[in-house]
Amino acid sequence: MDFRQAQDVAALHAPHDYYQREYRAMERMYLPALFDDLKRVAAGRVLEIGPGWGTTAAWLSAGGHEVTVMDLMPVGTFMTQDLIDEYRITYVHNDIEDQPSPDGRDLGTFDLVIMTQVIPHLAWRPDRSLRHLAALMGPHALFVTSVLDRKDYPDLDCAFGDDWRQVPEWGTTAKCDDVVKCMYTRESFEDLLASTFTDVSIWKPRKSTVLFARASK
Repeated sequence: MDFRQAQDVAALHAPHDYYQREYRAMERMYLPALFDDLKRVAAGRVLEIGPGWGTTAAWLSAGGHEVTVMDLMPVGTFMTQDLIDEYRITYVHNDIEDQPSPDGRDLGTFDLVIMTQVIPHLAWRPDRSLRHLAALMGPHALFVTSVLDRKDYPDLDCAFGDDWRQVPEWGTTAKCDDVVKCMYTRESFEDLLASTFTDVSIWKPRKSTVLFARASK
């Protein structure tokens, strides 16, 4: 399955037309580069946090991975049960900001954890979520993540500027409803990831506005 075919799967199963109308174009900003990078990763247990409409999850499953996705939204909001069943995906309804797994459920450990374009939207200080997902990673697991590069969006307003440490700690204040809580430069993105991981590398595809990172414990 290639990128376009994975998008066709997501479009076919999407519960409403927003995916085809708007989100499909946004995925083209970062998913082709992600897929190119993940082609080097051996098949294994994969956890995707914030799977959206299931484009990446379907692609990974078609490539031989055992795929689990985690989202704070219930099934049917974005990913549908039909897609989940067709591609043998395990759906975990859980907020990674709150806890690593719902009610202490044992999910086992994963060889690869993916969280793309999610970190800037986290309601609370993001190092909490990184610690939670790191607890689900095996000893040699890889974490792959991405954010928009502040350099390419200098005028984008966000609640807490460009310093992730200014985002409130879990539950310490009223929850901010702004869509984007914090933006990232290459330096601040690396700083955030280094708060949890010992080995971090950042890269930016040519002609892209997205920063990618690989990290391990």
